[in-house]
Amino acid sequence: MHIVIIAWLYVTLLMSLTVSNKIAGVAFFLFLGVAPVLLIFAIAVRRHRGLLEQQARRSGREQEVDAADDGQPKPD
Repeated sequence: MHIVIIAWLYVTLLMSLTVSNKIAGVAFFLFLGVAPVLLIFAIAVRRHRGLLEQQARRSGREQEVDAADDGQPKPD
């Protein structure tokens, strides 16, 4: 995934260098190069945080169940 992002930034940088107006080239690179990469990064971070929260909730429930269990074979 990283190689795709690096290649995308490289291509958009080279394309922005071919624009005759410097301001248009910078805008081109920011909107078509950097903005999509930041969007992909934000989505990945949000997904990762959601998975961490799920794991934390799941482990919290397991600790509650284990704490109530006294280790006897009969039901509590």
